[in-house]
Amino acid sequence: PFAARFDFGETGSPVADGYTGVDPSDTYQPATGYGWHSAPVGSRDRIAGTDMTRDLVYAGGVTFAVDVPEATYDVTLTLGDMGSWPHDQMAVILEGHQVDSVDTAAGETASPLKRSRLIAPASERTSISSDSSPAWIKTRMV
Repeated sequence: PFAARFDFGETGSPVADGYTGVDPSDTYQPATGYGWHSAPVGSRDRIAGTDMTRDLVYAGGVTFAVDVPEATYDVTLTLGDMGSWPHDQMAVILEGHQVDSVDTAAGETASPLKRSRLIAPASERTSISSDSSPAWIKTRMV
């Protein structure tokens, strides 16, 4: 079965074992089969936490796409911030449908698991947005 693991963060920050590092400049390219359709606002490395949770990207209303075969997938996102800021109403959108809204306290991450049937074999488009500013925080997608 198809599997992809992405660790979102700053250029040069540690990448968790078994993951592909993704920073705000990694735009979607057919050759790689993944990337941002529009660049996130920025990224941070909080130094605290694991290689997975210490860094992040943030933005509002952007889409990260992954080319996958048509199938049903379990999608796990790690949302939150190891820094001193809480984040609320982070909407998880898969295939154009909101499947969750996640709140995290300061210094906390959450990893909701969602199942999605991807009907278009070209790519999975995962979008995360929020009513807060910065609009969303994302550290991992599996």
